[in-house]
Amino acid sequence: MEITNAQQLHSYLTSYLKGQDEPLRTICSCVWQNGQRIRYNRGREKSERIKKEITLVMGNTGCGKTYTWELIREKAPFPVTIVNAMQFSPSSWKGEDMNNIVQAVVDEHTDRYRAIWAKGSRREPFEKYFGDIVANSIIVLDEFDKCRMGGQNNLDWERSYQFQLLKIIEGTNVNVKINDFTYTISTKDMGFVLMGAFDGMDRILEEKAEIGFSGRTRRVRSVPDDEDLIRYGFIRELVGRISLRCRYAPMTEENLYDILRSGKNSALEESRRLLEFSGARLKVEDGAVRALARRAIAKNEGARAAKSVISQLLAPACFSLEKDQTVTITDDLRCVVSSGGPGTVYKAPQIRQEDDRTADKKTEEKKVEHKKAEDARTEDKKAAAAAPEKAPSKLKAESIPAWVHRDIRRIIADLDSSCVGLFAVARPSVEERAAKIRSYLAQKQSDGLLSSLQASAVEERYLG
Repeated sequence: MEITNAQQLHSYLTSYLKGQDEPLRTICSCVWQNGQRIRYNRGREKSERIKKEITLVMGNTGCGKTYTWELIREKAPFPVTIVNAMQFSPSSWKGEDMNNIVQAVVDEHTDRYRAIWAKGSRREPFEKYFGDIVANSIIVLDEFDKCRMGGQNNLDWERSYQFQLLKIIEGTNVNVKINDFTYTISTKDMGFVLMGAFDGMDRILEEKAEIGFSGRTRRVRSVPDDEDLIRYGFIRELVGRISLRCRYAPMTEENLYDILRSGKNSALEESRRLLEFSGARLKVEDGAVRALARRAIAKNEGARAAKSVISQLLAPACFSLEKDQTVTITDDLRCVVSSGGPGTVYKAPQIRQEDDRTADKKTEEKKVEHKKAEDARTEDKKAAAAAPEKAPSKLKAESIPAWVHRDIRRIIADLDSSCVGLFAVARPSVEERAAKIRSYLAQKQSDGLLSSLQASAVEERYLG
């Protein structure tokens, strides 16, 4: 199947992925635009060329982010490479050199494009032909969220990593090895996809949506803006380059049911093909698909949990399976192996048999607990808004939100670290630090996230 436009690519992806229509539309547009940009820029002057897209992709584990790009990689008319962002290091002491991001594209796609080059009887050397193709590829940086400042590594390493990555995204010349031949490739026209789960981002988005001291209620956004990403731990220079953003919805029981029932290459479809290859057959009763989806979603690992559940269920039956036998998965998630007469029933010992009503009850209890917590937070905000203001000196430190302290410390750290390095200057003065903090507090007050009383308490604490 040849993909000629974004709609065709979207139809292809939705035959494998269910319940992710909105993010898939954004991604399909990104891929299509990259292909059009390559064709438009060919032979044009640098001043006339269209700039590339930098895309941010968010989503919980198991929602299909990586699988989407694995499917696109098979159909895209240009190289698409998925790399783990955390395997690289700005100084290469903790991981591979950052320039090896481009080398990963070369290593993965050399054989494919060598075959295309050989069929075309081209006069230009393979290194030049392939180098031009790599220069217009898309690189997907998985686990990108792990390189945020305040994450798993020290602050200096994370900040250095982001600036080094910014240099590659903006465009730099990188030396790569193509068949033991050193070739220089510019990253100026390479598209980048920054992908990750972004754990903790919801708390930042919810804080903005809470009832502020002005009494206004705000809608929770699903996709973060620039300030949200900066607060999460990314430098402003890197955030400013992001042009497209999308977020995958968490995997639900209904979505997983649709995938198992009708999705191409689903865990059930793979098991069915494997048994047919061995000369056996797999039958799944109508209620079994729903029961499998319910049990898999309870593991809280997304769509990949279905593979685990099905494999554990079929393993005892497959141990002594013979040709022409039929394996039937029943509604109560048991495997019955038969050859025409009464079958042998297998029950997977690894899977805890839990009544469906018990699982539903637990889900409802969690919803109720979450609703009570949200109501309590809302009441606290209303009470704080209605309470008369006291003198700043009498305000308790506990009334200042924890995220304010984190932001203030980050502002101070950024001011200090900006004056360390090759172009070191004197450390920021007290006046500069005070101006930065007061500007931050004024912005939060205008957003309705801080009262004047809280802002005064913060000034008293950090500025004296």
